[in-house]
Amino acid sequence: MSDEEERLDAVRARPIVIPDGVIASRADQGPLVFDINADADVGERKEEEASISDLDNDDDDERHELDLTPPDIKFSRLWNKHRALVRRGSREASTRCLVRCLALARILHGNRHWQLGRVHAELADNYFSVRGMESQAAKHGKLAIDIASEAYQGLDADDSKHLFDVMSVLVLGYFVLGQALRSQAQESRAEDALLKAYKFVKELRFKSDYPAEQMKQSVRILVTLALCCLQLKKHDSCQRYLDEALQLGLKLYGEDSVELIEIYQTLGKSKQAESAGAGIDDLTTAYSIALEKCGDCSEEVASTAHSLAIAFTSLGDDAGTKAAERYLIESLGAYKRLHGARHAKAISAQEELCRLLLRTDQHQKAAEQLASIIEAKKAKYGDPSEELASTYKLSATLSLSKGQLDKAVQHYQKCHAMMKTVLGANHKKTVQIAETINMLSKSTVANSVFGKSKLEQRPRFRTVVK
Repeated sequence: MSDEEERLDAVRARPIVIPDGVIASRADQGPLVFDINADADVGERKEEEASISDLDNDDDDERHELDLTPPDIKFSRLWNKHRALVRRGSREASTRCLVRCLALARILHGNRHWQLGRVHAELADNYFSVRGMESQAAKHGKLAIDIASEAYQGLDADDSKHLFDVMSVLVLGYFVLGQALRSQAQESRAEDALLKAYKFVKELRFKSDYPAEQMKQSVRILVTLALCCLQLKKHDSCQRYLDEALQLGLKLYGEDSVELIEIYQTLGKSKQAESAGAGIDDLTTAYSIALEKCGDCSEEVASTAHSLAIAFTSLGDDAGTKAAERYLIESLGAYKRLHGARHAKAISAQEELCRLLLRTDQHQKAAEQLASIIEAKKAKYGDPSEELASTYKLSATLSLSKGQLDKAVQHYQKCHAMMKTVLGANHKKTVQIAETINMLSKSTVANSVFGKSKLEQRPRFRTVVK
């Protein structure tokens, strides 16, 4: 007997499993659908339940039995499994369930049914949670919106159950699309999508018997909208959305809740963008909540301390400078403990601290910070890189502040070489560095001609080059 015949005999010998009650339940529902990859123990589990132990033991690759589970039962089980996996934080496994739900929804409902749109919306949400998958999230978000919009227009106002479900799909679809567009720096389009999401979620709050979930969605949408407006410099709109989000948040979570930290942070940044020091009160409130609820070594404390440092720096007085230095040291320490010295957030806080030290003529401390930043950036971004070039530019600023023109030119030359390699010779940043080198080179020539005595009489260079 050939190998092919042996394989065929093995397939024929496999038992075909028909779960109890399937034939009776399918008597009036047309032909059965075969699916080799599905589980066969439908009769042993309730339709609405999927325990964590069952999910862990559900290994599709080890099954050898044909499964005649109807697609509607299979869809229900996979949907429950997806929701349980999301609660556990297992987005990757949840996405695999949703891909199968997508196929089953097409079989059960066709290509334009709102339930297919719901699967697309959930897939979009899952994809957005994975770094680098924003394009896929936007694509599925648009598909969900197209399908749900068509269903929404075809529904009667009296059909409250389906109307609620379809509007929920539209809320999630527009919200994920808005977030995905924001991550792609398309702030205006993101704002339009988020406004539509908020319009539908406001309607849902009045239609729902239990509006708490819609209120939570409203807070998330309003904060994201405010961040869009902050980027677009629409500060009045930003603060209006944040005030509304704060009112809802206080009703939902109370006065000292962790969920309010991001609202106070964004409110402080918006006010700070309009006027120096205006956001300090809101940022201080966010910092107090973060310190009490999250502890001193937490992402919330680190980010709020960093924002507070920038706000105090803008005051320009000695008290503000001292407070800024204290908050930057605290932020840097927390980021290093949380992520390590080579993380982007730690490097950003360290650079801000270095600039502050330069402005206050603490040259030795600034030099120590710069050496650490250079090593961290080499490991993080590589050599050459635009990020490392910016640090050599900062090193040149340190040399200028100490009156060391020759060293400053050397650092600028390193910066220029990297910019030229990474961005090209004609890029705006590269040209600006070349012009600075040319200007300083003339000063070094003057130094050699007239001697250092006259140059040393000039005021010391104190401005930090950004």
